[in-house]
Amino acid sequence: MQAKQKGLLGRSIWMAIGLGVLACQESAKVSAKQALPEEDVTAEHHRMPPLPRTRLTLEGSFSRQAEVFWVEVANTPQARERGLMWRKSLGPREGMLFDFGHEREVSFWMKNTLIGLDLVFISEAQTVVGTLERATPQSLSPLSIGLPSRYVLEVPSGTCAKVGVRVGSWVQWEAWQ
Repeated sequence: MQAKQKGLLGRSIWMAIGLGVLACQESAKVSAKQALPEEDVTAEHHRMPPLPRTRLTLEGSFSRQAEVFWVEVANTPQARERGLMWRKSLGPREGMLFDFGHEREVSFWMKNTLIGLDLVFISEAQTVVGTLERATPQSLSPLSIGLPSRYVLEVPSGTCAKVGVRVGSWVQWEAWQ
């Protein structure tokens, strides 16, 4: 009987040691989770308030007609930072107009941007000063034309070629609130 009790005691001790090890591992997992940074504010499920929208016309060099787009206006730091991230589609006549408040050299990247885009850099006088076409989705490479611009228009990839956007093309839009 005494041998049986010793065997049970030994197994109990080993079970307690095993449970202690598991508890330490779980504690380490919880600590690791707590050490992670807080949720990324650009995460897909993070909702942004609706942005102002405006009707924008862009001169095309092929037809010399004004091409009409409906664009959202990113005129706050939060809206400019988020841009078109996580969007899964963009209509052929849709886009986003970034307003930086004054002319300066600006740079973009395609982090978390799931769709290909053309970027149209626009002066304070509302003329095109440069374009970057067919930006690669989700690329972290900086995108800039190396010249000052106040506005940047993002439209679906291929739009610049289709419409014939060129340096000197004019861009107009209605006031937004």
